[in-house]
Amino acid sequence: MQRPTLVLAALALVVGACRDGAPASRLDAEPELSGAHSDLTAHLELRIDEALDPDWPLTRVGDVVIGHDGRLFVSQPQVPAVYVLDETGRVTGTIGRRGEGPGEFMGLAALGLLGDTLFASDPDLGRVSFFSPDGEFIRSRQWIADMEPQRVEDGFRLLLLPGPPVALFSGGSALVRPNMMLLPEPPGEEVRRTTLRIPLLKIDAASKVVDTLAWEETTSATVGLRRRGSVFQIAAPFQRHPHTAIMPSGAGVVVARDLESGRASVSVNRIGPGADTLFSRNYTYRPVPVTEADLERSLGDLTVFPPDVDGAPDGPDFMRPLREAGLVPETLPPVTGLVAGQDGSIWLRREEAAADRIAWTVLEKNGEVRGTVSLPRGHRVVAALETVMVAVEEDEFDVPSVLRYRVTR
Repeated sequence: MQRPTLVLAALALVVGACRDGAPASRLDAEPELSGAHSDLTAHLELRIDEALDPDWPLTRVGDVVIGHDGRLFVSQPQVPAVYVLDETGRVTGTIGRRGEGPGEFMGLAALGLLGDTLFASDPDLGRVSFFSPDGEFIRSRQWIADMEPQRVEDGFRLLLLPGPPVALFSGGSALVRPNMMLLPEPPGEEVRRTTLRIPLLKIDAASKVVDTLAWEETTSATVGLRRRGSVFQIAAPFQRHPHTAIMPSGAGVVVARDLESGRASVSVNRIGPGADTLFSRNYTYRPVPVTEADLERSLGDLTVFPPDVDGAPDGPDFMRPLREAGLVPETLPPVTGLVAGQDGSIWLRREEAAADRIAWTVLEKNGEVRGTVSLPRGHRVVAALETVMVAVEEDEFDVPSVLRYRVTR
């Protein structure tokens, strides 16, 4: 069974009004994201890779869930299976394997907890499987959004297809992000600005779409450069757009966006399963100018399309067309990533300057600023609690390691 090409869209635009009558928690003061808050320190406790355990797989890491007893459940979509790691990082077992039988997967799109029950969402089979904390298979059910395929064309050519849940809510409803199939188009020399909006849909137990909790919104721009008769493209760095994160505990969705209203401020909203705004708060920040070093490093990290072609330009070769198109901003985007912790905490990845480390601002469940922690540039945070954070790091061959940190003041 061939899967459609999945386009990872991260980013969202959400309304801030309460629809269920529950008052939003809106605090009067606007705290500063980079102000005098208690700094946090991340202490590396464990690096999980093949050097620690020869049973560790060498494929891409998907979702990670921190168990109530400290174990880690690590999704490996390419296997596909869920690896169970004890507190020492050793692989103590696996959940599922490739197949279509009970407790088996053909793909893995999401992994999470609903109470004490672990669930895994399979986009290829269109079903959700449930497991006990010990990994014992409980049951599975077909569950896919009842929606017609939708074609999206706003700079992108995209087809939205029915997908399975990516989060489960109490009461039998779920959150669905539609599967996405990118319809390819030839590269061009012109500047292409695109806005992609993907709905995050709430479905009931019968798969009926009952509400739209949020919209993932991605804004991007590409520039082309002709070299030896071929056209090559690169995505412009430092583009501002909203960010969204689905709360793994089934508590809803978090959205962060740069207000761009003349005042340097970021709005953060937490939307509950009933589409009610649980809190909405603005935070000021200190703008960070874009330097030549920032631009050079960012262009060096970007992928030129089509890749792996002899004579293709490098990322820095696009500096002139980017400037001519007005695509080099004066300041860095204040938020470049968003992660929702299992405890309701909110982790904001900050400005992506030329430094080897990136700051993360951590918010409490109610929006209070907990502090800021610094992590290596290449770390991708995949799970977090109040004092525990899990990140993934990939080497030059894309071989992943999972890192567990203890976060302290």
